[in-house]
Amino acid sequence: MALGADMADGLLDVVVLGDMNKIEFIQGLTMAYKGTLGKHPKMSTYKVEKIDIKPAESLFLQTDGELMGQAPTSFRVLPQTLRIAIYSTS
Repeated sequence: MALGADMADGLLDVVVLGDMNKIEFIQGLTMAYKGTLGKHPKMSTYKVEKIDIKPAESLFLQTDGELMGQAPTSFRVLPQTLRIAIYSTS
């Protein structure tokens, strides 16, 4: 969803969707699959070193589609803590 995200820049790519009705949300999902979500008027993206989630009400958190717990919480990049190997079969 975060167009232009770079795994090596040491930053989190945060996508924030504004208040949407059901039709706008479905349109946003369609745009996400087409790779054009960055053009949605109610979407903002940010590159940050750390983000604190402090909602007014209890909130379940999902990251990359996985349930991660409840807010409040913080996320930050831990540089060079995950090693990734990419192999090509061609």
